[in-house]
Amino acid sequence: MHTQNNNELLQRITVRADVFGGKPIIRDMRISVELILNVR
Repeated sequence: MHTQNNNELLQRITVRADVFGGKPIIRDMRISVELILNVR
């Protein structure tokens, strides 16, 4: 299993005002960080 360090993971997060009302998303995807963190 390949693991990424925190800096690599954080570089994949972006904020765009035109996507999900400016919530943080995974870069180049329409998946919110909030959704990922709430999945159990």
